Amino acid sequence: MAGGAAVEASDAGSMIGGVLLYGVSRLLFESWGQRLIAYYGATDRWNDVVQWFQSGWGIIFVLLACITTGLFRVASLGAGFAAMNPLLFVIVLTLSLVQILLLSLVLILVPLWMRNRMTTAQPGRLGVFLYFAALGLGFMFIEIALLQKLSVFVGGPMYSMAITLASILIYSGLGSYVGRKFENNLGRCLAMVIVIIVAVIGGEIYFLNRILPALMGLRLEVRWVVASIAVLPVAFLLGMPLPTGLRILQQIDPVVRPWAWGINAFATVIGGIMCVLLSIEKGFTVTLLAAAALYLLGGIALGWSVRRSRFAARAGEPVVQHAAT
Repeated sequence: MAGGAAVEASDAGSMIGGVLLYGVSRLLFESWGQRLIAYYGATDRWNDVVQWFQSGWGIIFVLLACITTGLFRVASLGAGFAAMNPLLFVIVLTLSLVQILLLSLVLILVPLWMRNRMTTAQPGRLGVFLYFAALGLGFMFIEIALLQKLSVFVGGPMYSMAITLASILIYSGLGSYVGRKFENNLGRCLAMVIVIIVAVIGGEIYFLNRILPALMGLRLEVRWVVASIAVLPVAFLLGMPLPTGLRILQQIDPVVRPWAWGINAFATVIGGIMCVLLSIEKGFTVTLLAAAALYLLGGIALGWSVRRSRFAARAGEPVVQHAAT
């Protein structure tokens, strides 16, 4: 009986969400459609995109609402017997990952492709894309793993969101600001930062698994301070690779910077679900180790791109190519 009520509630909630999404989207596209065209450039391509949303978006959002309803229904049905059938939740998360992949493609990469088509190949671009994708995935792996590992320590998920997440965002923002101060030898500075990040992640794993349980007897307010201080080193360092990588990219291939932002955003969006899937199967320690590996591999990929670009410049090939607009 309770399970049926939960399913009905989830169905009603997701349908209400779909209706609200429908109304807000219609208002946005009818009110801001021409401004979007003016902002992105008054091209026939963007005119067609906005007109398509104004005419056919209703079907898309109703379809998305139905997909969301189905996913919530499956999740609600599985909530009562999760301990007996954990595979069901893996299936739900996998379906959610597919949905997020599709939405990210439509809302991030497809508009980017329409606005910034690259008509020529630049040596080393694959390494650039791998680097910014690794940053997005690695950051989300670390963020979610820390949120979950510190959840009980700080008093529950709500406190973890308020304290741990806020601390990560503030400290990483400070790290980004400090990273802007790097002037010379950006590649060497970035390599040093990535190596330190890998080492600090190892220290975080040791702290979370060995030291944190012994501190559970502290007062709650003291544990909040300890949690905030615990994420300071890694969060501060995590703010540096993105702006430093963009500055390096400005030197070797500035045209591809929008793609660097888009790929990083795409990887960040899907990284949340991928982190949960990996954590369910292997645990948060493995997730943190995977994040360290991602940062290390990303740094190697960017270093390879820089070398390829410099070699092409010495060989007399054009270093900067122009994207179609």
